[in-house]
Amino acid sequence: MKRLIIAFTCVTTIGLASAAADTLALDKLDRDIDGYLQKILSNADAACFEHIITKIIAKEDRKEYYLTFEDTNQTSAVEIGSYDSSYLYTCVGGKLLSWDTGESTVLEDFTSAQ
Repeated sequence: MKRLIIAFTCVTTIGLASAAADTLALDKLDRDIDGYLQKILSNADAACFEHIITKIIAKEDRKEYYLTFEDTNQTSAVEIGSYDSSYLYTCVGGKLLSWDTGESTVLEDFTSAQ
């Protein structure tokens, strides 16, 4: 819970908070927020997040995606979704999951890279 409050404070302080403080347009991601997420996520989840924003989603397509950060029950998760579809990428427990219509598929496991 403490990390969630810090995340909300960070996003609000930077001035990029939307109606839901934990959701941010991916093209609004800046070095401060990226650096903050890299610090608070586990090494595996940070690697997963970095993989999504550098290898999966092209920089020019970032305006079509949003970022949601959740911190529940001591588990931090990053979710990147498309505004135009139900398709999502999540990093949970060091695993990159893709979701479409409620079904998930593990695309890559970053826990073994540590």
